[in-house]
This record gives sequence, C-alpha cells and structure tokens, in this order.
Amino acid sequence: MEDAKRSIAEARHLMLFLAGVPSNAPLRDDLPTGAPTQLDDALGRAGKRPELLSAAETLRQAELSVRYAKGAHWPTLSASGRYYTERIGFLSDVRWEATFLLDVPIYEGGTTQAQVRQARSQEIIARLTLARLKRDIERQVRTAYDDLIHAVSEQNAYQKAVDLAERNYKVQQREYRLGVVSNLDLLRLLTEMQDVRRQWLVSRANARLNDIRLRVAMGEGL
Repeated sequence: MEDAKRSIAEARHLMLFLAGVPSNAPLRDDLPTGAPTQLDDALGRAGKRPELLSAAETLRQAELSVRYAKGAHWPTLSASGRYYTERIGFLSDVRWEATFLLDVPIYEGGTTQAQVRQARSQEIIARLTLARLKRDIERQVRTAYDDLIHAVSEQNAYQKAVDLAERNYKVQQREYRLGVVSNLDLLRLLTEMQDVRRQWLVSRANARLNDIRLRVAMGEGL
C-alpha cells in the first residue's frame, strides 16, 4: 500500500510538470461506456489536427512558389509617373511626365527553369509529407478506436464476472452456515472474487487510457 501511495505521488508530480494540473486536484472517474463516436466521424475530426493543417498550408505555399517561379518566364511592364509643381527651362510648360519600362527575360530562361524545378521539388516533398502524415494519423485513429472498442467490451465482461462472483460468494456463504462447504472453500471463493474484481479495475483503467489515446489521435484536448 505504501509503495502504491508513492507511485501515485510520483504520477501526480509528473502530471503537474506535463499539464500544470495541481498535485492535490481531485480525480474524476468518468469512464467511457462505449465508443464516443463513429469511426468515420473520428477520422473526420482528426483531419483538423494542427500538424495536418500546417502541412496542408505548407503544400499550398509550395504550389504558389511554383507559380511564382514560372512567372519569371513572362515579361514585366512597369510604369512610373511624376508631377512637377514648378519647372524651369524649355520644359517649364510640361507639368508631368510618365515612363514605361518593358523587361523581357530573353537570356534568363535557364536560370528561371532551374528555379522552377527547385520549387517543384519542394512541392513534391510537401505533398509526400502531407500524404504520409494523413496515413499516420488515420492509422493512429483506427488503432485507438479498435483498442477502445475492445477495452470497453473487456470492461463489460469483467463487470459481469464480478457480479457473478459476488452472487456465487453470497450463495456459498449461506451454504457455509448450513455446513455444506468448508471454511477453506469459502476462502478460495473470496480470493477468486477479489482477483476478478482486481482484473475489472485494471480493465476500467485500460478503457480510460484508450479513450484518452483516441481523443489525442483526433487532436482533441482532455
């Protein structure tokens, strides 16, 4: 019992370090009774994870970089104007002037094409990174969802086993009073009932952990 208390204290200190939760905060036993959502819904909500949105934005920027690099093949036309409040000389009657500049990149095609290929390679990297991240997130969600389904089923099965063990123990208690079973048989049943109850508590903890893993895989807070 003292070793368990020490483990609880260490876990609370770790929780304070990782999540900022005070070590004396009361714990809630909000165990899931089933899958919180359908698998398709969970996959859809996981599509809004920050790292996935960031990778999608990186891909969009890479696509724009390719378009920008290709634009260097086209000529550019610039215009500038100037208005004078006072001029001297033979242009004293002209108050404004305009300049148009046409830049045609005739001898810069090789450099521009190299920049386009470089931008396209970055686009391919961003696209592959996004695809890999999507597959990895989908794998995390599917695995966590299946683990939660099985954990909840296991918890329910152990709940039924605990109920049956308690009923059996009560029946054996009555038979013990009647002298039908011995004291050793009754102690054996008590031990078996406690073992089943311990396994049920472990299954409850596993169900809660799998529920947390699914929410983390969907990108949701706890």
